[in-house]
Amino acid sequence: MPAAAPAGNGHRMSLRRIVAALAFLAVVVVAIVVVTGDDDKPEGETVRGLRGFPLRGSLADDTAAIDAAVAEWREEIVEGKEDDEDGDDAEERARAARRPDPDDDIAVLWVGRADDRDDVAILESRGLAAELERERGGKSWFLRGERLREEDFRGEFPIGVGESVLAPDGQTWRYVDAGFSSGYEEVGDGLFRDRGGLSADGFLLRDPPTGDLVPIHVTGVGGRVIRRDDYDAFAAALDDGFGRPVWLAAEQAADTLAEQDAVQAPDDPPPLAVVWTGRVPGYAHAATVLQGDSFGGTRSAALGYGETPGREDRSEDKDEGALSLGWARGDRRAREPNSFAAGTYTTLHDFPYLVLAGAGEVKTLHALVGPDGVRRTAPLAVIDARRFATEGGVDTVTFGRTADGEVVTPLQTR
Repeated sequence: MPAAAPAGNGHRMSLRRIVAALAFLAVVVVAIVVVTGDDDKPEGETVRGLRGFPLRGSLADDTAAIDAAVAEWREEIVEGKEDDEDGDDAEERARAARRPDPDDDIAVLWVGRADDRDDVAILESRGLAAELERERGGKSWFLRGERLREEDFRGEFPIGVGESVLAPDGQTWRYVDAGFSSGYEEVGDGLFRDRGGLSADGFLLRDPPTGDLVPIHVTGVGGRVIRRDDYDAFAAALDDGFGRPVWLAAEQAADTLAEQDAVQAPDDPPPLAVVWTGRVPGYAHAATVLQGDSFGGTRSAALGYGETPGREDRSEDKDEGALSLGWARGDRRAREPNSFAAGTYTTLHDFPYLVLAGAGEVKTLHALVGPDGVRRTAPLAVIDARRFATEGGVDTVTFGRTADGEVVTPLQTR
């Protein structure tokens, strides 16, 4: 007869099964935590509006539309951030650095019907604005554009991104066209929308202007301020048919500033002033602008020339141009705003010209061209340079003088 099992053996077997079961259960719990751990990561919130930009638009109460737009931008951020971080374009890298992380909030500034076909959403996070679009009545949004905000976040400057410009709330803004298309049209609740023309260039102006520094928006360029003392001349230039050359010069001066200053975090927009309007050879409308501050920071000047055609004549054929007059760091010794002197060569309709420019405390413009001396009255002189032409070229020194005869160093052109 078999021997009987020792007493308590069955109890020990049951205990081992229980321990094994508990160990298996612990492994399962750990696996679940590992798999679902991402759900515990912090996720940013959706904020409705920012300072100066309360949530507006016909779909401002549509939670589903808002959530879908925010979710799409977050997805686009994850997919595109690494590519832009490794790219060659400095602006793309700057945008990538400011794209919101999963735990950053995203503010919705505008969401609604932009026209009979499309809905538009304007979002913002950490100084980066985004425009998303979807077919009207649809559910899927797609990212149309992103842009760093250049203003100082007091809520005083329009935000341009993609094909839209969103104006601050509680103010009246008007669009002044300076391009070759139907331009921007206000679609409601402060949103101005590009109608898809060839070149929707122009200015958004606050009407009436208030304060010592008047905010404006230059489409395709960004926010700028105009001193109240300069504003009337600026508005008069636009009304007198100089809108196109002013825009061309503003764009060129902005490009020069961008070349000299590395892409930085958004800051106060630089001042802009129209310091001269008139004719240059072959062009009835030309303008010189100065961007930046004579007393600090970086400033640049540019000359623009060309026409804003009537709507019936608009095409891609443009007889126009812009010339950089140079750049410099601000001169704290300057006694007047908008002070600068500049000199450079250019070609207009295949003929060479020496361009001398100056404003503010600069009263006369000077050039030493080889053995020849040239003296003109500020603010602009365009001199036929064929008189200076030699087979090997000729050295040229330009400068300005104040009313007291003090020499003003010209802007750098290299």
